[in-house]
Amino acid sequence: IDLLGPPGNPTAIGAEIELLACGQVQRRTVSAARSYQSAMPAQVLFGLGACEQVDEVKVRWPDRRVSVHRDLAVRQRVRLEPAQGS
Repeated sequence: IDLLGPPGNPTAIGAEIELLACGQVQRRTVSAARSYQSAMPAQVLFGLGACEQVDEVKVRWPDRRVSVHRDLAVRQRVRLEPAQGS
């Protein structure tokens, strides 16, 4: 999942993502680093095993808005923006 944030934070650093698939919930926070003097892509990956569909992705954006995205296919890169959610 790639999040497209506002101009001052285009990769939505600090956003919280909650993914529901196959009855299980996974959570991630978008971060640019994991430890001292490290960097990593802002793309967020989830392991889904045999799941064939993501039921719901809820994003709490850095400005605290929440967007909900439903019925996403698996094995693809998804770009989400706040205005896309329901």
